[in-house]
Amino acid sequence: WVETLKKKTGEEERNKELREMAATVMKMAESAEEGQRQKEKRASGWREERRKEQAERERRKTMEEEDTTVQRGMRTLDEDMEEQQPVTSSSMEDKME
Repeated sequence: WVETLKKKTGEEERNKELREMAATVMKMAESAEEGQRQKEKRASGWREERRKEQAERERRKTMEEEDTTVQRGMRTLDEDMEEQQPVTSSSMEDKME
């Protein structure tokens, strides 16, 4: 009877230790999963930040190209207007002399 009790107590102690070890392993796994989630969240935030920066660079480049195109167009317009200036009375007098 005593041996059976000792044997049963020993099994209960082992089972208790195994349950504690399993609980520790589960906590470690949950902690690792949480760490992975945090890492992915940071990486996702980093990727989003890089995407925003790239979009801003492209927007600036497009604006600069549009500004250059507008400036070119204005120069062309100014040159065309200079070529097509109406003859004024003072320039007529110069031509007649």
